[in-house]
Amino acid sequence: EMMSVFAALQEIVDELSAGNLHALVESGASGLTRAELATALGEYPGRVTTQTIDSERANIIGYANDPRAGMLEYRLETDGAPDDLTVSCEYRMDGPTLVRIENIHVL
Repeated sequence: EMMSVFAALQEIVDELSAGNLHALVESGASGLTRAELATALGEYPGRVTTQTIDSERANIIGYANDPRAGMLEYRLETDGAPDDLTVSCEYRMDGPTLVRIENIHVL
């Protein structure tokens, strides 16, 4: 089941690396506005690069009261290398898999 979460995360990272912030907001994949996403990414000197999701860089915290939902933190690659820029998402697997950006920050 986590594979569907990682597949949804891959779509989010693809959009971030392509700069398609509007698409993330319109699709419901971001709890942040386009301006909030742009600000969070703009405050960081590196650029999010195209990457294949590596589950080793993911920190998954399942909710105790709902095993099919939780938080996921993923260290992004910037300028082609793993970095401290992290995307925090909420995920739900109780219907269609939903992964939604809650924050982008530096660990």
